[in-house]
Amino acid sequence: MTAFWEGKTAPWEEAQLAAWGIVRLEVPVPFSDTGGPANMYALENADGSLSLWDAGIGTPPALAHMRKTAAEKGVALDKVTRIFISHAHVDHYGAAEALAAHTNAKVYVHPADADRVVAPSDWTAVLYAHGDYMYKLGVSPQELEEMKQCFKGAEAFAPPVSRERLVPMEEGQRFEFAKFSGDILHAPGHSAGLVCLWAREPNFLFSNDQVLQKMAPAPFLDLSRGEGEGKFLSLVEYMASAHRLAAMPFGAILPGHGAAFVGHKALLHALLDFYEQRGQRLLKLLKPKPMTVRALVGCLFARTETVLMWPMLSGVLAALEVLENAGQVQRTQKRGQFLFSAHAPSRSTFW
Repeated sequence: MTAFWEGKTAPWEEAQLAAWGIVRLEVPVPFSDTGGPANMYALENADGSLSLWDAGIGTPPALAHMRKTAAEKGVALDKVTRIFISHAHVDHYGAAEALAAHTNAKVYVHPADADRVVAPSDWTAVLYAHGDYMYKLGVSPQELEEMKQCFKGAEAFAPPVSRERLVPMEEGQRFEFAKFSGDILHAPGHSAGLVCLWAREPNFLFSNDQVLQKMAPAPFLDLSRGEGEGKFLSLVEYMASAHRLAAMPFGAILPGHGAAFVGHKALLHALLDFYEQRGQRLLKLLKPKPMTVRALVGCLFARTETVLMWPMLSGVLAALEVLENAGQVQRTQKRGQFLFSAHAPSRSTFW
C-alpha cells in the first residue's frame, strides 16, 4: 500500500465502541507495506457469544499476541461462534481456521473470495502457475525466480479454512448483533469478494482495506478469473466501489488498519485524484515509446526490491487497465510481451 495524502480526516473517539459491544484488537503483521497491524473487531452477540469481523494473520506469534491482547481487553475468544472475513488477504483471514477449529465457529465469506480462503496461501505456486503471464508483463526469468524465493513459506501466514465451515455472505444481507445490526456492502477491487459492514445505527462502516486513513489500498493482480478477456480488473472495480462509498453518509470509519476516523468523503475523493495522477504519469511515460509493465515499474517507483515487485506490478497494470478501459492506452504484443502505448482517448475515464 502507498501513502497518498495528508488530508483532513479526523480521529474518532474509540471509547464509544464499547457502548455498542465492539472491541478493536490489533494483530501484528510481518509485512512493511500494509499500514501497520491488522484490526480484528470483536462484536457481542445477543446470546452472549461473540462474532469476529476479520481474524488477523495465522502465524504462531500473531496468534499468541491475539490471545494475550484479547485476554487483556476482556474478549473471550472461546465464545466466538461467527467469523466474518472481509476479504481473502492473509492479514485478514489467516487465523480464521485456528480460531474456528477451537470453537466450531462458522466462517462467513463472499463467494468471490471463498476459493481463496480454502486454498493454501502459496504465492510461489501462483508464480509457477502464471509464469508465462509474468513474462508477458516484462518480468525476466531470473527476476521471476527471485520472486519465487521471496514468497517461500508464505503458506504459514494463513492455513486453509475448512470448506465445511464456510457460509456465503453477499450484498444486502443483514446480520444481528447484541446492540446493532449490520448490512453487507460488496465493494470489489482490493479483492473480488471484499465486503464492508455498515452498522446503520450508530452509522459505523467496518471498511477493512477499502477505506484506510493514510494508505491507498493496493489493487492486487488477481488471476483467479483467468488472464484474458474475463480477467478481474482490480482498479476499475475498486474505483467504482470508491465512488459508491463516497456518496454514502457514513459517520465513523472502522478500518482494517489503524484507528477509527471520520471524513471518508474527502479521503476517497483524494484517493481518486491520486489514481488519476498516477494514470497521467503513465500516459506521459508512454508518449515517447511503448513500454512493458515491468519497465514502467522502474520509471514509477524509486525502490524496486524483488520483495515489493508483486504489488508494484499489480499497481501499474491496474492503472493501465483503467486507461485501457477508457481508450487512453492500447496494448500490443511483441516477442511474447505486452507493450502499452499512449492512445488518443475515445472516452474519458470515470475519475
